[in-house]
Amino acid sequence: MAMDFKNFLFNNPQKTLTAIIILFWVAICSLLYALWTRYSTHNIDMAQSQSLVINNYLLTINPENHTALDKATAIILQSEDTTIEEIFFTIYSESGEILYSNASYNRNKNILSYNNLDEKIVGSQASISSSTSRYDEILQKDCVITSTYSSALDRYIISECPINNDISLIGFIKKFPKKLTMIMILIIVVNLCMLILSRHMSNIAKLRRYIMQLSQEDDIVANDSTQLTLENSVKGIANDLTMLYRTRIEILKRNDLEREKAIIDEKNRLYSKRTLANNLNHEIKTPIGIIIGYLDTLLNHPDIDKETQTNFLKKCLINTQRLQNMVVNIAMISRIEDGNSNIALEDININKIACLAKEDLKFTLEEYNMNFQIEVEEDIFVKGNEMLLYNTICNLVKNSCFYSGGTDIIFKKKTQDDKFYIFSLSDNGKGVPEESIAKLFNRFYRIDKDKNKKSGTGLGLPIVKESISLCGGCISAANKENGGLEFTFSLPIAKK
Repeated sequence: MAMDFKNFLFNNPQKTLTAIIILFWVAICSLLYALWTRYSTHNIDMAQSQSLVINNYLLTINPENHTALDKATAIILQSEDTTIEEIFFTIYSESGEILYSNASYNRNKNILSYNNLDEKIVGSQASISSSTSRYDEILQKDCVITSTYSSALDRYIISECPINNDISLIGFIKKFPKKLTMIMILIIVVNLCMLILSRHMSNIAKLRRYIMQLSQEDDIVANDSTQLTLENSVKGIANDLTMLYRTRIEILKRNDLEREKAIIDEKNRLYSKRTLANNLNHEIKTPIGIIIGYLDTLLNHPDIDKETQTNFLKKCLINTQRLQNMVVNIAMISRIEDGNSNIALEDININKIACLAKEDLKFTLEEYNMNFQIEVEEDIFVKGNEMLLYNTICNLVKNSCFYSGGTDIIFKKKTQDDKFYIFSLSDNGKGVPEESIAKLFNRFYRIDKDKNKKSGTGLGLPIVKESISLCGGCISAANKENGGLEFTFSLPIAKK
């Protein structure tokens, strides 16, 4: 309910403002009416107070001294603050005998009669007064009728005092000058606030209509805020809304593109995994089949000569190593693909990584009579991951050992620019056929057709490419003019 009321106020600013103005003027009129009522009854209250004083005073004068009574009455009527026009009174003895009266017989009988004394007055043992007000049909005025008894003088007095009901606007203003001044100031301030508020409410209504246009239009060129006849502040808000709307549209479009790209990437990743699984299934069958075949032959033909048995066992060992390397490489690829967003990059001394790889591959290099030369300065730092770069150099070196047929491997820095170092790792072997250059980084691709000869899995170079890519660089391969294969790759320069 509270939210509906807020929505109504926001959606109907003009109606809301009109309702506020009406409520304000109802409150002002009620306040003025209350003050006027208080002002109009003031004379009656004053007359009752004054008539009590008059009665007590007249009782102190000897009823037989008519001149003194008339003179006292005249003096009272001449007072500036009196609200009484005339004084009609009758003085009675305790027994009810009229001692003096300045009223006519009819008035004395009908209004100032001893019988009209209040029961509390008659028979009282103390001084007591009673006062009431009524409208006199003869005088056509409101009158105050007051009865007073004095136990000390044993006299009663009944008086009727017509009230001066001359209620005028000037008298009203004189009666409540401060309150009326505050009310006038309040009216002026509120009216100014209403004027300012009405202008802003009108602008809010226009601004809301413009927002509705923005929310309903895909293309807001036609609704440019410069066409709105608003104040500068509101026009600025409209311009900001237009900019926010356009930014929102651009963000939504960009999010759509990113979402589509993410969907495509996920599909490619799933396709790559399915392809990897299918290729792995195909590739793993060959060494397993070879191993099973040789072992089955050895078990079923125990009379095979020693040399043939040894040859068969060596081939089983080669294919077992191939399976082992395949499992290791598949695990590496899975870690790279599943955790590529969590790869930590840090400043790496590439010379130390190369020296560590050379030390760890010492026996492999000796087995294939290869010399690994490192021609990279010791102070070269790149941005990358230590494990990935170590595996990259090891894979490239082992690839040269297994397949190049050369004698030397050289790792060096070729050049650099503002962002990247360019490195190369090359050998002086036989190189590869030109048609195979573009396929070297494909998974499970091997140039050697005799799969029993080497223990390669066809996954080493794809892992190298993925590792270099995750470090922010790229890699390519080419045959050298003087023989051998050269891998060229870039790595980001570490910020100092």
